[in-house]
Amino acid sequence: MEGCSRRRDAALSLPVLCALAISFSCTLQWAEATNHPRFSLDTYYRARNENTTLGSLILTVVAEDADGDAVTYSIVNTTANNNFVIGSRVFSLNPASGQIRLAATVDFETSDHYTMVVSASDGVNVGYATVIILLIDVDDNRTTLRALDP
Repeated sequence: MEGCSRRRDAALSLPVLCALAISFSCTLQWAEATNHPRFSLDTYYRARNENTTLGSLILTVVAEDADGDAVTYSIVNTTANNNFVIGSRVFSLNPASGQIRLAATVDFETSDHYTMVVSASDGVNVGYATVIILLIDVDDNRTTLRALDP
């Protein structure tokens, strides 16, 4: 035991190890950290008439989790003409199916498009996508024709 010392205590004599070399291999698995739900599209686009019936299906977002975990959807935020819509629920998103439906009346003259950020969560990790809904202007004032007297 050259280079090491011996320590003596009362009736006990123990060698003290001066140097220790350990060799090991380690495999790190980041599966849970990197397997966030992934949407089928980064950005979803849809155009709908401004007079679309309340409750109508606008579109369905789809995300899959590589681990096979169930995915829950939610709306993160909504903007109308690039201004945040605070406290308003213009659209509803079914947390289980990803279906987005019209939940409030929309008006082209007030806002010609809406942008939403939606999320999909597997309970640990979250993925995001953008939804852009373009409104199509319809004639709000029906034209009426009357026959003129001869």
